[in-house]
Amino acid sequence: MIINALVQQYAKELPPKDLRLIIQKVANIKDDEWFEKKHRELNETELLIFHKILQRRRNGEPVARIFEEWEFWGLPFYLSKETLVPRPDTETIIEAVLKSCSTPPSTILDLGTGSGCILISLLTEYPDAFGIGIDISKNALKTARRNAVRNSVFQRCEFIHADWSDPICGAFDIIVSNPPYIDTKIIESLEAEVRNFDPILALDGGKDGLDSIKIILRKIKSCMNEQTRIFFEIGYDQADNVMKLITDFGFSTTSVHKDLSEHQRVIEFSYGDKSKKNESQA
Repeated sequence: MIINALVQQYAKELPPKDLRLIIQKVANIKDDEWFEKKHRELNETELLIFHKILQRRRNGEPVARIFEEWEFWGLPFYLSKETLVPRPDTETIIEAVLKSCSTPPSTILDLGTGSGCILISLLTEYPDAFGIGIDISKNALKTARRNAVRNSVFQRCEFIHADWSDPICGAFDIIVSNPPYIDTKIIESLEAEVRNFDPILALDGGKDGLDSIKIILRKIKSCMNEQTRIFFEIGYDQADNVMKLITDFGFSTTSVHKDLSEHQRVIEFSYGDKSKKNESQA
């Protein structure tokens, strides 16, 4: 079957991005070859593989899980069962750091690094920086190390198996985290692609979604000085509660950064002086 005809046949069943990616993988077509090769005919083996993948997709398995890789910040990342699929909302952390740091950071700490996508993306933006990624999952760390090699930053980072910041002493210029922040009681109501395929450990934030954030705030001062800036991804409706926590733990909120849907997605804060608190909306 001609690729163009295949696209038309399944256009109503699959999102365009998913359908194109499946065909590209099956037919070994690169991005810059897509329009040139859309008139190519798939052979019997390629069609068989296509239909097997299509059935997995029909069963609710995300394309990112099927191929065990996804793109984030324009970079390719391997995935594993222990890592989240990187989402566009999380790119807000990268944008917030780039916007807020007039001086390039020399050191970056990523708490709950997962696939390493946040840390590795920042290291590509800051070629003189060194980073440490921490995760409680050893398999997630293996994936992060593979991604550091894949994106040519492996000489400028280290990945450590630990419970948040426990083994770390000494101040970092930037600390980033996308901690679990979903309320336990709504896990079952999430989309099947998330509920059934993303690791629960990376989603479940406890009864109010704030358990991990509280733990990090309790431990993080050993990794900070007065110049350190921290960036947390949060749930779309958690900004007020997280800002109160930040204040209660003696930090100072600097900015709240919105994602593409105008949700308050990333909170930036510092060791700071409460008297200088500025809860600006970026």
